Amino acid sequence: MNRRIIVHADLDAFFASVEQAENPQYRNQPVIVG
Repeated sequence: MNRRIIVHADLDAFFASVEQAENPQYRNQPVIVG
């Protein structure tokens, strides 16, 4: 029997979190990722 494994990685949110961690002035601000 074949098993299908699906992985979804939301890297846009990851990069936004890293940017906010490195630049505290961006915390609690709206973030747009394109």
